[in-house]
Amino acid sequence: RSMDDLSEELGRSKSNVFANLRALESLGIVRRVRVAGSARDHFELAAEYPDVLVVAFARHLGHTLRDKSSELAAIADSLRDLAQGDRERATVRRVARLGDTYAAVAELIEALLPGPGKPTDLLSILTRITPQLVKRAAKLIQAQRG
Repeated sequence: RSMDDLSEELGRSKSNVFANLRALESLGIVRRVRVAGSARDHFELAAEYPDVLVVAFARHLGHTLRDKSSELAAIADSLRDLAQGDRERATVRRVARLGDTYAAVAELIEALLPGPGKPTDLLSILTRITPQLVKRAAKLIQAQRG
């Protein structure tokens, strides 16, 4: 669909539609395509619906977990120097463990998701679940349980 067609159908300005299409493009939900004989920008879903949305959500979740993991690690590091008693040190360990858990889940999500240009369907994700990945997940769970 062209950006102009979408703008008209949705009753929104072209700049609003374009901004939203760029956001969807950055999430891997739509892609820009060339249409012979047209100078307009055209967009299409990057994969089958609803699989493309599930994968985009999972990718966003992985990035968010990775970011939060880094933030929690920084918090734990700064609190570690201030912790004096057993209770405070236990709190620092819980914060660090939560950050490690977020990082582990992000790692597993990233291992399951297809890379750029790869098929973006749920079946292809299921085929990425290998015995090695299950073992890696089990190790991550064991490490978190301590």
